[in-house]
Amino acid sequence: TNAHNFDNPDLEPDGYHLAKNNDQQVIDRMLKDVVCKLSGTYDVHSAWELLFRDFNERKGNGAVSYTPGQKIFIKINGGGSWLADQTDLSFDSSKEWKWKRYPNSETSGPMALALLRQLIDGFGIAQENIYIGDPNSHIMKDNYDQMAAVYPQVNYADKLHTDLGRTLIHKSTEPAIAWSDKESIMNDEGIEGTRILWQEMEDADYLINLATLKAHARAGVTLTAKNHFGSHTNDDGAWPLHDGLVSHVDNDTPFPIRNEYGVYRVLTDIMGHEKLGANTVLFLMEGLWGGPEAVSSPVKWQSAPFNGDWPSSILAAQDAVALESVCFDILRTEFNTPWDDSK
Repeated sequence: TNAHNFDNPDLEPDGYHLAKNNDQQVIDRMLKDVVCKLSGTYDVHSAWELLFRDFNERKGNGAVSYTPGQKIFIKINGGGSWLADQTDLSFDSSKEWKWKRYPNSETSGPMALALLRQLIDGFGIAQENIYIGDPNSHIMKDNYDQMAAVYPQVNYADKLHTDLGRTLIHKSTEPAIAWSDKESIMNDEGIEGTRILWQEMEDADYLINLATLKAHARAGVTLTAKNHFGSHTNDDGAWPLHDGLVSHVDNDTPFPIRNEYGVYRVLTDIMGHEKLGANTVLFLMEGLWGGPEAVSSPVKWQSAPFNGDWPSSILAAQDAVALESVCFDILRTEFNTPWDDSK
């Protein structure tokens, strides 16, 4: 990352997510290897056929595959884009955080494009039946341009824009999530909960959770479960949900909180929710680039087997708990002290 290019208008901005910094053919091949090994098959079509059949059987729908016309919502990690200029979804270079953190660790266009290629070209799903986005935020222009150039009919979800090639999504009319803590922690949410999902996500036949391998002061990590902090429509954002997380040290908690065993974790309700974790056909973790904090840029990793290079990895599972556990161990090994975001 060469964020300081923004100090010189004669230089082009650089970033891990740009097409020039990624070998798309290699990423396509990596994702193919992942889904084939996960499913025990040798081609992408067979892999997704088995994934859909196994998912539907576990949901009680019978061992049936994807039916043409069914909708898929791909939940990416793009929460940092709320800091962008909302008129064109590019970064506002007047913001101090831009040169310091640009671009922060989130789902990259090349990774998302590899997944779209499997679903559309490899399995035959119509573009218009796929939604992709971080519903409570936006898709940055650099990433959108890479995907839309190949698949212009995909629904690139946005909560504000009907222009810029985006598809406007809508708030559901009824609260969707009831927290199991019974107001012991989520006091502002009410026993029945007040979290309202986006209608297009709630109506989707399948979710695919495409998260990013990065650490986070709150909860220690941001992986597939915390990725759904961006899946609701509430005006207060995801901040009230942070009360249900463990925290070591954060800008609002200068001392560890809720780090005991046997206490309520809001992520558990998200992972088990019928419209979120329980409606996910595949949990994917982009570890091509990995970051030490939620809105920090990727860094080269020092632990083995990375040894001073980018993590350059993709992980996947049908079991969110298994994937989160493995990714937590990886991140704990690499980032074992609080991150100094001033450097």
